[in-house]
Amino acid sequence: MRNFIELKQSNSIISDKNRLKERMDEEGYLFFKGVLNKESILSLRKDICDILQLNGWLEKDTESMAGIANIDKRCTEGELTYIKVYHQIYKLRSFHNSGHWAELTKILSNLFEHGVFPIPQKILRIWFPKFTQHTTPFHQDFVHFQSDKQYTSWIPLGDCDIALGGLGVIPYTHREKNNHTFSLGAGNLKVDIDKYKDSIYSTDYQTGDLLLFHVNTIHGALPNKTTNKLRLSLDNRFQQKGYDVAEHLLEPHLFDQAPFKWDDVYSDWDEDDDLKYYWKKDSFKVLNRERKYIELALNDAINLANSEKNEDALLFLSRVKELDPESEDGQKAIKTLDHLNI
Repeated sequence: MRNFIELKQSNSIISDKNRLKERMDEEGYLFFKGVLNKESILSLRKDICDILQLNGWLEKDTESMAGIANIDKRCTEGELTYIKVYHQIYKLRSFHNSGHWAELTKILSNLFEHGVFPIPQKILRIWFPKFTQHTTPFHQDFVHFQSDKQYTSWIPLGDCDIALGGLGVIPYTHREKNNHTFSLGAGNLKVDIDKYKDSIYSTDYQTGDLLLFHVNTIHGALPNKTTNKLRLSLDNRFQQKGYDVAEHLLEPHLFDQAPFKWDDVYSDWDEDDDLKYYWKKDSFKVLNRERKYIELALNDAINLANSEKNEDALLFLSRVKELDPESEDGQKAIKTLDHLNI
């Protein structure tokens, strides 16, 4: 396991806008201990874990809040079995409200002069134990979100020590964009971090902790090294009101892996709920989604499969084939796998 440097706490400057901006601009991240409402976090965790238990992802006859994983149910993003359960969770109002928690947006308001805009596409990460092959690789978020002006909030839904697999960041890396290559794990793209091997910052996170970082700061998940615990966390994006937003960030997460619309999300909500389509009250330019990094991951995987029958690449291509065999990407995956007699 790599050695980690302890994250620098910013609690002492939490109300000082200038110092917060200076530290974010300089180091590319801000870390706060215990600043979020623990009851809100644990209530959301309970909502999520109850759904996981109903779907058999947690061991029978265990308290759902404990998050004791049923190892036989291991799956991840890019698999239909994962998406089916994930989109059940995605209908929770409490999940979407987490991007609007007052204590969170108050801190973020110190970083944005003209108001905070929470990106509609909220994201939950669910990581099984004994599944480290699928750990989110270290990367920069610009490849996924088409922005240089966003900040990400990473929030553990419960205590999350190094063994459970929190988040690691590499400070001072937000000033340049790095080349990315194919990898398994959420996003399917990674940065080579060998030169940063002694510069990864993390901590034993506790409920109520908050990590903010610039969209270009290199970051990645740490592997879940436990034998039986699920790791649950939120990572959501924020920007100043009025900035451009890529069109796919106005859709539910994983909408492109299985049909799922906002009407599906809101099906059981109150008709006049003020969170529904809240972004339509704001004015901003909507950017067409760029596919170049999606194509980069796919083409890298195809090249690795053809050149060396790379197991990670073959697994990825099999998932692309299963998700949408009629799409252009699905057809490329099928052609490659057929050529290799797989």
